[in-house]
Amino acid sequence: MGIFDSLRGTPSKDRFAKMLIQALHDAGDTRQIEYDAEEFRLLLSDDGDDAGFINLANFYAQFCQVPKEHRAACLSGIVRGCLSHLKGLPDEYEDARPDLRPRLWARAMLEQMRLQSLITDRDAPDLAYEFLGQHLAITLVYDLPESVRSLSREDLDAWQVTPYEAMEVARTNLAEDDFMIGKLGDSLYASATGDSYDATRVILLDVIRQFEVKGEPIAMLPNRDYLLVTGSEDVDGMTMMLDLAEKVLQEEPRPLSTLPIRLSGDEWLDWMPPHEHPCYARLRLMEDRYLYEEYGTQKGLLDKIHETHGEDIFVASVMALEKQGDMFTCAVWPADVLALLPRTRLVALMQGPDSPPLMVAWEDLEAVVGDLLLPTNHYPPRFRVEQFPSESQLETLRRRAVET
Repeated sequence: MGIFDSLRGTPSKDRFAKMLIQALHDAGDTRQIEYDAEEFRLLLSDDGDDAGFINLANFYAQFCQVPKEHRAACLSGIVRGCLSHLKGLPDEYEDARPDLRPRLWARAMLEQMRLQSLITDRDAPDLAYEFLGQHLAITLVYDLPESVRSLSREDLDAWQVTPYEAMEVARTNLAEDDFMIGKLGDSLYASATGDSYDATRVILLDVIRQFEVKGEPIAMLPNRDYLLVTGSEDVDGMTMMLDLAEKVLQEEPRPLSTLPIRLSGDEWLDWMPPHEHPCYARLRLMEDRYLYEEYGTQKGLLDKIHETHGEDIFVASVMALEKQGDMFTCAVWPADVLALLPRTRLVALMQGPDSPPLMVAWEDLEAVVGDLLLPTNHYPPRFRVEQFPSESQLETLRRRAVET
């Protein structure tokens, strides 16, 4: 059966990986490609030397959601992106300047690449990036019609240009590109040009400031092809934005983030409305769901890293609890165990296998035993705990316990 015969149905993950490997070889890729089914990625080598890896999850989601008659073109586009390394960068920075662009990533994707490199002892790409809030990152790319290549710090060093200088040029180039902004109803603005840079246009602050919104600008970026902006004091606009963002996340491939950000001065910050806001419950639930999934992926990678390096560290899972119609994320902190705790809304302290859990809010935990919560460089954030709270600290926490 030919490769395009399998485009008639939705392929399994394994079948998609085999299709992509064949398509890469057919397009002239001479690298050795090994399929890592457990991590759903392709491991690359060139004459025995490590050549990186290709994560397949986003490509697979994109492929499956494209109409069947367009899947051949979709696969060809994926191949072109994977082969962007074959097209070298210009030797001179001035030749590359017109084609530099900023590109938005989910921070979790960069973190997953870092953790995967620790499992396989393969170097993760040293991309030049800056954070946008806690959950997003802006990278630099060299954008040509047939491919887009992410730029590493090594690439910029070869051009003798700093990441800041290159990012400013990329930002200017993006502002000069043609794009469309539409207004839905009275107070929701949307950019849907379809060039994979709509979400990135959130960094064009001169454009954002032209939007007539009630309160401070609030943005949601469900994927790279959507930028949604309304005002912090506009309940109708916020409701419309949430409805559209949820629809995009359900129907469109390659999600970015479900979490809103707020423009404060010249900086985008993470945002959650006050508890009495009509949209608070929906936004909190979206945040909990997002972090629940990201923590689950992170735990799997951390467990493999510790197994590979022979480390006995308990990586706490994130659980979802429901109380009076509200969802709470929760993690277990067991006694006498070296552990990595996620930041969850509730924490269940377990003194022993037969002891009832002591359930406390994260804020109370920080207030009483914050010195025991050692920050790490992980995202989403985890805290290393090497000792359990003392009896006096536990007694204080019991007075603040949450009933479940």
